[in-house]
Amino acid sequence: MAKLIVVKVGTSIVTKNTRLRLKNLTEISKQIAFLKKKGLAEPLIVTSGAIGLGMAELGHKKKPSQIPKQQAAAAIGQSTLIEAWKRILGRYGLRAGQALPSESDFHSKTKMFNLTNCIRELLRVNAIPVINENDVMSTEELKRKKKFSDNDGLSREIAIHLSAWQLLILTDSKPHSGIGAGGMLSKVEAAMEASDKGVKTTIIPFPNPIENVIIRAVTKGDVGNVYNPPKPKN
Repeated sequence: MAKLIVVKVGTSIVTKNTRLRLKNLTEISKQIAFLKKKGLAEPLIVTSGAIGLGMAELGHKKKPSQIPKQQAAAAIGQSTLIEAWKRILGRYGLRAGQALPSESDFHSKTKMFNLTNCIRELLRVNAIPVINENDVMSTEELKRKKKFSDNDGLSREIAIHLSAWQLLILTDSKPHSGIGAGGMLSKVEAAMEASDKGVKTTIIPFPNPIENVIIRAVTKGDVGNVYNPPKPKN
């Protein structure tokens, strides 16, 4: 199997004003498909955006403060989110397989064993695992009472647990939209912690003027802010 890479896609890349940014999803899918088909990497996606999409369908102009309303938005928006990834990845001959873990799952050996087996089987059958946190069942993220922040922490934990070769954190360099939960600090923290555990991590502005920036990060490693694992001691 080719080297496993985790591509984290934040809310502000997936949506703008609660609408899908289809151009971004298409560009990401195109580059992921190239890496997979050329045998350069086995990519999986950690995606945000469900709450923002659900807000649009429910007519919310601002992110609700009440947890049940956020849960409802996540439940409605998640189906829209996975359908978008499924449709766009399908243009490049790839399937999309959805996984919705919660933070508590990472404390269960049995659940992580099952998640790992599922992800590896999805990759084997030419599918791209599309992972988002289960905000309907796991409210810690919504309450901001845990270490996962806008899926930066989730992507870090997935990368570490699966012994990924590389974690790519895509970030919109524009000011935060107010819908997602993350920020640059959470991305840097995730990058530092993942690299400390042996996962090379790159924070990449996206969209990016550099053509095929995801492919280049994998094949050349000369774009974005790179956090390399510590060198083994002699």
